[in-house]
Formats: sequence, C-alpha cells, structure tokens
Amino acid sequence: MRKFISFILLIIFLFISDGYYIFFEYLRYNLHQEIKHDIKNGLEEKQLSLIVVPFNVEKEIFWIKKNKEFRYRGAMYDVVRIEIKGRKKHY
Repeated sequence: MRKFISFILLIIFLFISDGYYIFFEYLRYNLHQEIKHDIKNGLEEKQLSLIVVPFNVEKEIFWIKKNKEFRYRGAMYDVVRIEIKGRKKHY
C-alpha cells in the first residue's frame, strides 16, 4: 500500500511541475492551428498588420518557417503575402 501511495504522490508531483508546460504547449498548438485556418479562409485587410522592412534591415528577420512565419523585433508574424515596393519588402 505504501508503494502505491508513493507512486500516486509522484504522479501528482510530476503533473504539478510539468503539467503546466504540457497544457501551455497544447494551447499554443491550438492557437497556431486556428491562425492557419483563418489565413486559409482569407482575412480582411483591416485584420492584417503591415510590416515594411528595408532590404538593408532584412537580416533582423528570423524566419521560423521560410516565407510563412517569422520573428521581427521581438514579435511573431505569419505571412499572408509578400510584396516588393522599391527598396522595401511589405509583409
């Protein structure tokens, strides 16, 4: 009986210490899927953010998924389309 109680307490302890991380990753995955779904169904222009990056600053963009998702100045962005206007890229 003591081993059983010890095992249950170990399971509870592991859930408390790592359960939050697993739940966070689950929520993050669901949010990512929801965003992908919204992008595929089309978004209105007012729902999008325009990021204008000059060519000489483009090295500040850290691509998570090439031409789909990137990190720029501490924020994450999903790419709906890319346009080149003059010496700047519009994401």
